[in-house]
Amino acid sequence: MHDLTVLSSWFRRLDVRRWTWYSNDGFTKKEIDHILTRQCDRGLIKSYRTFWSAESPANSNHVLLVAELSLMLLEPRKTPSFCPRPDVARLVQDAELQDLYNITVQNKFASLGALPDDVEESWTSFSHVICSYAEEVIGPARRVRKPCLSTDAIAVLEEKAKAKLQNNTVEHKRLQRVFKARAKHDREVFLNNLCDELETDIAQNRLGPAFKAIRLLSGKRKVTGTTIHKSDGSPCLSEEVTLERWREHFISALNHSGVPSNELDNEAALTPVDTFVCIDEPSVEEVYAAIKRLRNGRAPGPDGIPPELLKCAIHPVDHALHSIFLSVWRT
Repeated sequence: MHDLTVLSSWFRRLDVRRWTWYSNDGFTKKEIDHILTRQCDRGLIKSYRTFWSAESPANSNHVLLVAELSLMLLEPRKTPSFCPRPDVARLVQDAELQDLYNITVQNKFASLGALPDDVEESWTSFSHVICSYAEEVIGPARRVRKPCLSTDAIAVLEEKAKAKLQNNTVEHKRLQRVFKARAKHDREVFLNNLCDELETDIAQNRLGPAFKAIRLLSGKRKVTGTTIHKSDGSPCLSEEVTLERWREHFISALNHSGVPSNELDNEAALTPVDTFVCIDEPSVEEVYAAIKRLRNGRAPGPDGIPPELLKCAIHPVDHALHSIFLSVWRT
């Protein structure tokens, strides 16, 4: 009832550790005191017994009944320091959404006016505008755990969960068989479509989606660590030894004796000055061309801004970035 269970039925122990009440006649004893808990909390209970040595605060024939629990405290979730990744795939495919995002970002930069003179403050303001309005207009990307399941199979899963909550075992088993059949069919259809898309992507030289499809087909692979060897060839067996080996490696690789080389000095003196290097301030056209050359599907940096957010609002973005680059150039 109410998904509760009695702890006394879980542990095997002597009768002297089971009786919780003794009569005054010295012979009658009963197990009348119990502890109830939920079925899902069975793993938390480690022991269950009575204690004769414990003295009752009042004159009672009952014996102290104790259950030992082992609780695991959950760590608080860490909030990300950057904005959640927006649904850039939906942004790239929807032209109306691109226009709405472009207009929204353009109006926001127009209302802000000139960015602050400080580089850090101007970049913080720029990234906040991009992230906040991307989250507002586009929305965060939703992670699909089982992309191979159809909506019908997910509906069967929900019905199966309801049947389990209602303790309807017969209906739960029937829905389990239906779900297995539909999931098998959906997986075959999903893999066939994925293979067709993989062939099309490779034929059209779209390597990003092609490699993503290959990872889905190959499944999750276990990443194995590379063994670090000492200078004598023996492996490093502990983390401290590994860190010490890396320290030795960088000391030998980055520190050299300052022996002068006349040959290199003469070569440097005879090298002509490159007059084709442009030392002028960057222009808006250069910033625009650099944004256009960004490739889609790349992971964002520490600021959490993927390249699609810059390319889909390129006209307000290139002017804002140009002012930031000028501030860096002049300082």
